[in-house]
Amino acid sequence: MPDEKPYYYQVERAISSLVNALKSDTVTIAEASYTAATLTPDANTRNAMFPPSFVRAEALNMERLIVGQICLTDGHPRRSDFVTAVEVVHGDPLPSSVGGIGAVYEGSGKTAKYYENRPADVVDAIRSGEQIDVGAANVRTERIWGWDGGSFFLPHNGKVLVEIFGPDMPVWNNFTELTALFSTTAPVEAQLQAEFQTAWEAATTAVLAAKVGTFEREASDYWQKFIQLMAAQRTPIKVDLDFASKESQ
Repeated sequence: MPDEKPYYYQVERAISSLVNALKSDTVTIAEASYTAATLTPDANTRNAMFPPSFVRAEALNMERLIVGQICLTDGHPRRSDFVTAVEVVHGDPLPSSVGGIGAVYEGSGKTAKYYENRPADVVDAIRSGEQIDVGAANVRTERIWGWDGGSFFLPHNGKVLVEIFGPDMPVWNNFTELTALFSTTAPVEAQLQAEFQTAWEAATTAVLAAKVGTFEREASDYWQKFIQLMAAQRTPIKVDLDFASKESQ
């Protein structure tokens, strides 16, 4: 699977071209107006109703949402692109993640020993010496783990590696940093792969349009296109447009 990724400025220009065409009669006509959008001069893609900082912030919000949905989709071929292994011991808080926990193991390669997930209270009971059913006859009690939503539970005091599914997304603290992310002279590569670019642009356009009362139909059309494009990439979207628009404020 190719790992080509677009630059943020390319995504911005395509989105800006789409919002410029929102008054077209149909989405199809609107899309016909931005052929070669990445080559469009800045002066022709800017829109007073949607200033660059507005478009850029929404693009980053939507990238985070899409990556989050990928991380939440078990078996997704791109899910492993957003996995990080962290070393923890019993009682450690786990880093926040959007996609949950993957494998828990110790060692590496052929000597790796994998742990089985059990409720946190089961693991805690084993630590206190209670005799308790761990749910399967072939599960070794020293190789189970639990999580209560915050702290990690192990039956021993050793260290294990925990796979966390969650993106390391760009963070901007001011408009200078935001501008730098979308630079054309020092391009920054996006987190999402190129196969998601069209869906990403459609979704961001939908959210931007949803914030303007006169573009309700256009917003709905682009959101539906986004859902269809993501379904083609085996990524079901369980977020509605109203929620996405409100969360991005």
